[in-house]
Amino acid sequence: LDEKLTAENAAITAEGAVQLAMSALPVTLRGSQALVIGWGRIGQLLCKYLSGLGCEVTAAARKKRDLAMIEALGYTAEETGVYRKGLSRYRVIFNTVPAPVMDAKQVAETWPDCLLVELSSGGKMENAVGRQMLPAGGLPGKSAPETAGILIGKTILRLLQED
Repeated sequence: LDEKLTAENAAITAEGAVQLAMSALPVTLRGSQALVIGWGRIGQLLCKYLSGLGCEVTAAARKKRDLAMIEALGYTAEETGVYRKGLSRYRVIFNTVPAPVMDAKQVAETWPDCLLVELSSGGKMENAVGRQMLPAGGLPGKSAPETAGILIGKTILRLLQED
């Protein structure tokens, strides 16, 4: 696991997720409510990018430490899978967790025009009638193939020089 590659890849993924949402939504992200499920590298960067665009951001995590950090950074915090504040308030929901995070009943509680963006190849948000689900695994190569290729090339060269 190369930490530099992983972090840069997360940044490309988060930027691609924003691009995907902007293309799919009939409204701007500014002023919209977004839920980011998962407080890993992608989730943290995605929250930063969305907030920078004027989006009202809620982040969901499991650990109390992460929930405290989410609030300290000025975002609203929710416990993954619990969503006490309700799901009908969000215009877009991003999942970064490689595990089931929303069952069919929870998805049905979302706003009918809610955009669901599945960023994790192993993650799963159950689909519901009337909801737009965008599978978005492998975003770096899809949204910014040249940048992703340069990153991989630089990583290979750096690793070879380190050996």
